[in-house]
Amino acid sequence: MTVRRTPKRLFGIAVVAVSWMESAPVRAASDELEPIALSYEATKSCPSESEFVARVRTYSDRWVQVPAGSSRSIRIRLSGGRSEASGSFVLANAMGTVSEREIAGPDCAAVSQALAIMVAVAIDPRNDESPPSPEVSLANEPSSNEPSSRPDAPTVPRADRVAERPSVPTARRRHAPEEGVHAHLAFDIRAETTSAVIDGPLPLLGGSMKVEISFETGPRWMRGWRPSLGIGIRRSLPRERALPSGSAEFVWTAGNLRLCPFQLSFGTVASLSPCAESNLGVLRASAERFDDARQGSMTWLDIGGSLWGAVTLSRHVFLSATVLVSAARFRHDFTVASGAQLATVPIFGVLGGLGAGIRM
Repeated sequence: MTVRRTPKRLFGIAVVAVSWMESAPVRAASDELEPIALSYEATKSCPSESEFVARVRTYSDRWVQVPAGSSRSIRIRLSGGRSEASGSFVLANAMGTVSEREIAGPDCAAVSQALAIMVAVAIDPRNDESPPSPEVSLANEPSSNEPSSRPDAPTVPRADRVAERPSVPTARRRHAPEEGVHAHLAFDIRAETTSAVIDGPLPLLGGSMKVEISFETGPRWMRGWRPSLGIGIRRSLPRERALPSGSAEFVWTAGNLRLCPFQLSFGTVASLSPCAESNLGVLRASAERFDDARQGSMTWLDIGGSLWGAVTLSRHVFLSATVLVSAARFRHDFTVASGAQLATVPIFGVLGGLGAGIRM
């Protein structure tokens, strides 16, 4: 039998999930406003950030939203499908202690409401004093249709009753690794053009894989560092050069390696990474209709600096852009026996490209 998660059930799950956060200290109730760095990511079919913040404030207004770097931070991610929506709640304090919860529900609105309750309860524990939803059993309580076997027993505070519950199957607990380091994979494909291979523009197709490291614990500067390592391949479309006595075709193929020591983030929408980058491969030329027509090639190695940017479209999809300035380590001109010059390798050049990718 399939049990549908209703908004009322998610309300109870939200309160239970926050009450079980042993590793995330809860702020003591006071009349002061607590600074909270609230980060919100959601797909287009889900409530916007302003709508979510307004919903949280309906449960608690004892906080003020500040940029990242405050004493506590809360990250919310929400995505919706055709028949189910899911959300994650990550709470981190100034010492780097992290707790994370995931919940699922029938739609984005219901899951968003549950996450808003979780945020409010984490900020102000007095929000946990409301009675539980009738559709969520928070303890081994007697049914309303059955007489209590302990009529004289005092009412047990709800936080104590929650502690007696052995498990909540619909709220999945997941701790961050002990070392507080996470690795994220991203893949992208790009259309590029470069002036660094032969004189004049050379169109390319490129693809790469990036491994990005994030630190969920440790000093604040380290948590915003996010270094990455990327590997990929680039291949040019054939480029033809024509002379009165014949023609030549050039093709460039190279493996790509880049190291980006840190990443600049602009909210959850865009990011920019300065990188050191190198291409290693071969430049081939084939001549036709010349008296000494033949094929030739040269080993290719260049070194340069680049900027890689990304614009997030959803939790897993992004647009990418890159600009690379590089200099070739090996250079020679391509000529024929008559002395006619087919192409030259520039001292340095610029590569630019646009693409799209997915994050794992």
